[in-house]
Amino acid sequence: MKLEILYSLAIISFVSLIMFSCSRKGKIDNNVDDFQVTLKTNRGRSKARPQYNISLDGRKVSYNGIANMDSMGEKSFEISKANYSKIRKAFLESNFTSFKNEYKGRMRDLPMPTLTYNGHIVRYQEREAPPELLNLANLMKELIPKGEK
Repeated sequence: MKLEILYSLAIISFVSLIMFSCSRKGKIDNNVDDFQVTLKTNRGRSKARPQYNISLDGRKVSYNGIANMDSMGEKSFEISKANYSKIRKAFLESNFTSFKNEYKGRMRDLPMPTLTYNGHIVRYQEREAPPELLNLANLMKELIPKGEK
């Protein structure tokens, strides 16, 4: 008797799991926070270049202006659904994982920004990076808040 009850509960749990999984399949929900992008910059050997980090997690933006930025310090805000959809579409269509992990030239003192999309990391020097990668980085740069030093 106990074995039959356990067996029935296991089947009900399994069927519920399958039904829940299938109901979400194929849907793209712009409100789901499974979309994460981060752009981190460094100054290279120059103390005059800007340095900042900006992350997009769903529609939530986290920004930290570290050096030589109009907007300094940490800020958090949300972007519009339209802007979020534009950025998400660009990254989804980019085949981001096909980018090499690094685009590095011979000049070692130039900055090497890092663009991370859902765990895939690409480091690049702007002179060496493909235009598609730079376009994605520019979408992230557009999110930088305007402010005073």
